[in-house]
Amino acid sequence: MIYFFLPKQDIPPFKNLPTEKNISKFPNLFLSPSLNWTWRTFYHLAQSGFPCKLVDSMPNDGIIVSSACNLPILFRPNPKQFIVSCVADSPPLFFAQCHIFQSSFQAALWKETDLFPIINHFTHWPQPGLIKRSEERGDRFDNLSYYGAPNQLDLGLQSMETINKFKDIGINLNFKFENYYDYSETDCVFAVRKFNQKIVSHKPASKLINAWL
Repeated sequence: MIYFFLPKQDIPPFKNLPTEKNISKFPNLFLSPSLNWTWRTFYHLAQSGFPCKLVDSMPNDGIIVSSACNLPILFRPNPKQFIVSCVADSPPLFFAQCHIFQSSFQAALWKETDLFPIINHFTHWPQPGLIKRSEERGDRFDNLSYYGAPNQLDLGLQSMETINKFKDIGINLNFKFENYYDYSETDCVFAVRKFNQKIVSHKPASKLINAWL
């Protein structure tokens, strides 16, 4: 039996396991690491008949999967607990026996430290409920969109000066700070955070993957 640990307040309000179609009705619900890593992995395993259980309190023994954000960074498992930590955007749990990173670059950096016994990289689940680009847009190319939080985009790129420069060449620069799932009016995705050459090692290429999907 594999346990998936989620605090009670993070467990989705589904009475029964929903279908993938029903999940797609709640695209904004699955933006948190707790749901997009822990719950969705549990969901797909449970749907396949694999013996697993979703719990809101920490079991005393067994293999326990948890998002790193749901446990204290110095959480120390007892000898009967094997913790699989989904790191996502959080710092890795110091005493977890297995770490899953969403970025291959970040996983490689931590492997070089020899601090953790088991390190793996897995691509995260695709975001559900994506609305594809409208076919009516055809070969138009005038809507350039940024998807993400405003504090993760360089302020200079959000300025009216930048917006007007794009407008001068016939491009509408749009900022999708909400409704990350809606690509219906987007012709091209602007997937640049900043121009300081700093590598954001813990972030996956989520918006690029969404655009390809």
